[in-house]
Amino acid sequence: MAQYDLRLVVYEGDEFLDVLPQPAKISAAFPMNDTPALQFSYSGVDDIRGAELLNRLINEQLDVALEINWGNGWIEPRGGRFIVTNEEDDTADPARMYNFTGVGVVYDLEGVTFITNDLVNSEGRIPFNNATPGQILDTYHNHGVDNGMLTLLTNDFGASRTSAQDQVEPWNGTITWAIERSASYRQVLDALVSYGMINWTTEGNKLRVFNDSADGHPSEWGGMQRDLTNDDDPVELILGRECVDAPQRIDRRNLASDALVLSDNNSAFLRSNNNTFLRRGRRVVTVNQGGIANQGAASVLGDKLLKSAESNREELTRTLDFSKARWLPFQHYRPGDWVFGPSKSRQKIERLRVAQITLQQDQRGNVTGSVVLHDRLLERSVALQKQLTAVSGGATVGTGGSGSKPAPKGRKPARPGGSTARPTVTGAAYTDKSGTPRAVITIVWPPVNSGVDGQAIDIDHYEVRLRKRKD
Repeated sequence: MAQYDLRLVVYEGDEFLDVLPQPAKISAAFPMNDTPALQFSYSGVDDIRGAELLNRLINEQLDVALEINWGNGWIEPRGGRFIVTNEEDDTADPARMYNFTGVGVVYDLEGVTFITNDLVNSEGRIPFNNATPGQILDTYHNHGVDNGMLTLLTNDFGASRTSAQDQVEPWNGTITWAIERSASYRQVLDALVSYGMINWTTEGNKLRVFNDSADGHPSEWGGMQRDLTNDDDPVELILGRECVDAPQRIDRRNLASDALVLSDNNSAFLRSNNNTFLRRGRRVVTVNQGGIANQGAASVLGDKLLKSAESNREELTRTLDFSKARWLPFQHYRPGDWVFGPSKSRQKIERLRVAQITLQQDQRGNVTGSVVLHDRLLERSVALQKQLTAVSGGATVGTGGSGSKPAPKGRKPARPGGSTARPTVTGAAYTDKSGTPRAVITIVWPPVNSGVDGQAIDIDHYEVRLRKRKD
């Protein structure tokens, strides 16, 4: 039997406090491009070791991390850090079960909205012209940090680079977008997912964002579209070995042949998809999207919606058997990866994407779980419509073709420290061994993370120039 254990660890900010006692049960869900969720329960919490720490979770806003051990030590997987939001119990229950609920740290983004007028135009929107996803998201992140909204959550991407670790991976697309001021950082993140531009996850208290491509081309260097089917030893989730059962759902309620994009000044643009089979006639869905000025801009939103509505939505849920499994979640595959798995036919496996991993542990320490392959049909079919209408600023998306389009050049960085600050200059004179007078000068200035337009920017290097003073 493969070793696979779960435990819960408490953090105060980024400081480790302690390991929680074994709960009566643990349940954690790790969906792709969505908020992870955690539930755990204790019976008779006042009588167990660690009760004092549990009582502090809500009152002191402590965080909990889920850690996994498959025989090589404890690790915190992507999406494994949670903000504890709820505690429930029933005083009439003889067992006095205490239930805790947590959400992934990406929850912080829901509270980040522009509260200053620095970047807001006369129409009440924040305009981005030919901007990368990183430029937009980092602008929101910097605003949150500068205004005390993000004291723990960090990021490791920038205006010109994704979160790739081993080498710089440039963004493979740009977008022109006027975002409503009321939109939150999280809404913007979700919209970029729905536009097919990004994948995202978290590691500890760090937000990580990568390129996305709708055709499943893998994003390298630590991305979220690893293709694990092309190796000599591909990941294969086999029915009867990794998978116990194979419930599945097929839904055709999302099918549509036409999208009507409605915008400002009563403008309307119709997009059609002749590849959709509908026996009962054409079916039109409507998208309300402000800021659309022409057919080209409308085609971006309408065509992406129609692509998702071209065929039946499939949700293939496979219960996992950890006692026989050769391939284990997070050890060998994680949300976003492409693997081989049981298809709709019992006799066939096919290339499928891991959409969600769920893990459970009971009081005896037995771990079970499930994996959702290919599509989370209910959430995504509903969420796509919400995302397309939640942020009412119009968007025009451009792609880089080869996947290596760099960020637009020519933007001017802001002055270090603002318009009035000056670098700090200190100097000292000395005489070297040969008797020649020398001097050393130290110049210090605050780092620059925005351009003159106030939007996020990556600085490649600084140059210091000297000129002789005229007396």
